[in-house]
Amino acid sequence: MTETLIGVQKVLDENGKMYQFSYYRMDSGKDYGVCIRDQEGSMAMAPGVTTQRRRINALLRRLMRGGVSPTALGDVLEDWLAE
Repeated sequence: MTETLIGVQKVLDENGKMYQFSYYRMDSGKDYGVCIRDQEGSMAMAPGVTTQRRRINALLRRLMRGGVSPTALGDVLEDWLAE
C-alpha cells in the first residue's frame, strides 16, 4: 500500500487552538483509501473505500475543505458512502 500526501490543512478550533491535519491517498493497486494524520501523531485510516481514483480525490478535497480530523473521519466517510 502506498500513501501519497495530497494536502495539509490548518484548522482553528473555537478555543483558538490550531490543529494541522495531513491528508493522504492510499493506493493498493486495486483500490483507494484515505488516511488523516494530525500533528500529535493521531491517525485514522480507511483503506479500500473505492476503486475509482476520481472518487477518492473528490473525497480528499471534501475532507480538506472541511478540516476533518482523524477522529471525525469515520462519521464523514459513512455519510459520503450513503450519498
